[in-house]
Amino acid sequence: MVSSLPSGMRRVLPAPCWGWPSSCLHHGMRRKNVDPTAFRDLLANLELSSEEGSLPSPCVGICRVDTKTRFCEACFRTIDEIARWGGASDDDKRVIWQALRQRYEASLL
Repeated sequence: MVSSLPSGMRRVLPAPCWGWPSSCLHHGMRRKNVDPTAFRDLLANLELSSEEGSLPSPCVGICRVDTKTRFCEACFRTIDEIARWGGASDDDKRVIWQALRQRYEASLL
C-alpha cells in the first residue's frame, strides 16, 4: 500500500551505503564488481603532459571506498578528490592523476 505525502513534501531516497563489501543488504541491491582493467586501461591511455583539452575523469562507474585506505577501490581517489574534481583546474587534475598513478602502482606490489 502506497501512502500519499502531505502537500509540499517529497519522498527522499536513502543514501547509498558506501564502503559495504559486495552487496548492500540495507537496500537489497547487488553492487558491481571492480574491474581492475578499466582503470588500468584509462591510465595507460592518459597523456598528462598534454596542455590542450581537459583531462578525463578517473571514474570508471564503480564508487566504493576502501575503509582502510580511504581510496575508491576502482579509481583510487579520496572522497575529497572525487568531490572537487568537477571544479578543479587542469593543473589540479594533473596533480590528482599523478597521485592516482602512484597509488595504482603501489596497489600492484
